[in-house]
Amino acid sequence: MRGYLFQLHHPAVRTVVKRVHLIGCLLSAVFCCWLSQTLPVHAEAVTSPKTCQIGVYLTSLRDFKPAENSFAANFWVWSVCPFETPKPLESLKVINSKEVNKNYSSFSRTENLSDTFKASKNLFWSEQEMSTTLYHNWDTKNYPFDRHVLQIPLEETQLDASIFVHSPDFANTGYPKDLDLEGWKIRDFRIEQVNFP
Repeated sequence: MRGYLFQLHHPAVRTVVKRVHLIGCLLSAVFCCWLSQTLPVHAEAVTSPKTCQIGVYLTSLRDFKPAENSFAANFWVWSVCPFETPKPLESLKVINSKEVNKNYSSFSRTENLSDTFKASKNLFWSEQEMSTTLYHNWDTKNYPFDRHVLQIPLEETQLDASIFVHSPDFANTGYPKDLDLEGWKIRDFRIEQVNFP
């Protein structure tokens, strides 16, 4: 483009264009130097939060009580961590519950022989059996063909998500396929991770 302009203009104009171009380059260089000096750049190391796997095995689902807006469930919850502390089950809470009983709990350290947390020599296992009664708003307009999504929400109550995160154990979470449900059937069962800001 510049060569094309030089061909169209008189030599005096070419000199002016060269000078304007040179002044423009100098101003750009000065502005870039000034900008880099006046706008400091701060960089911090990004660290990932500590992570443990958590899973749930449902052992009982019962006492479906639409009049009392509740149902009851028994389940095992466990965590597998590459570190001894924090112990995530100690700060785990069943929310939206009327009653929670912790029936049994254990904690152990084992050698890491799995692909989970490969960098860690040991794994720390925690497990807890829980009996709960939870609130549920039963919509029975389509009775006896109604369907319901029953949730057992578990929440970390002490550690912020920037410090610690539960990672779902999708492979081992489940329920026995012959679970007696008092005339109901399970159509879907899953564990989900929801992070709150």
